[in-house]
Amino acid sequence: MFAATVEKLDEVFVSVKDLPKMRAFYGNVLGFEEEFHHGDWGVGLRTGGSALILIKSKHGTSGVSHVFACDDINRSLKAATDAGLSITHPLKEGHWGAQVAGFEDPEGNTIYLEQPNPA
Repeated sequence: MFAATVEKLDEVFVSVKDLPKMRAFYGNVLGFEEEFHHGDWGVGLRTGGSALILIKSKHGTSGVSHVFACDDINRSLKAATDAGLSITHPLKEGHWGAQVAGFEDPEGNTIYLEQPNPA
């Protein structure tokens, strides 16, 4: 089986229309560390797990959702609102028991925060 031969998801590529704006959002607003920047081609950001690779595209990507695990969702939401972000998906309990909330990046992709159920 294929899944038995791989270790983990290493990188996720997302096409973006406005690379400088998205680079600033994910790097400066969200605070992800930049691993590399290749001119107009793209930028790689370390997210604590997989790298998020933003690549310039005429069309961008729509409807992408990123889910980031956190150990204190209320603290993470406060950090997001302190950074000027509007919570577009209010805090709720997911069907799997986790606490979930989210906001949008500048190109309309959803960023969810998820805190597992402590039980």
